Amino acid sequence: MAASPKIPEAFRRFIQPFYVDAFGSMPPVPAERLSLSDNPGRDFSVRMEEARAKALFDEGIDKKTAQLLAFALLAGSGSPGGIWHARAARRYGASFEELYRTLEIAAFFKGVRALNDGGRALGELWKEEQQGSS
Repeated sequence: MAASPKIPEAFRRFIQPFYVDAFGSMPPVPAERLSLSDNPGRDFSVRMEEARAKALFDEGIDKKTAQLLAFALLAGSGSPGGIWHARAARRYGASFEELYRTLEIAAFFKGVRALNDGGRALGELWKEEQQGSS
């Protein structure tokens, strides 16, 4: 198994409170991205992580709703990262019905692809949770 990417110290403050808390672990895509961000893009990447933390975890909108929105937007764009935000929404109390209703809204604005891609993510999440409860 490959070693986890080494994330530069400048990004350590984002890992536990914003990635691990939401997802249960550090997702591989942002881990890889952050591991490559020490130079020359460190300043930009730090600002992006600060903006990400503010958008998803700051006051004004609860964590569950923020994760449902992220899931809908990612499903609507065909991003495989949607499952991570579906997992986070579940960690913050979302039901599968709420996740599916979120997909219905995404499908209304983004088309059937959002329903298909998001449905694939929800199917995977359902299987994960069923295996974890056995």
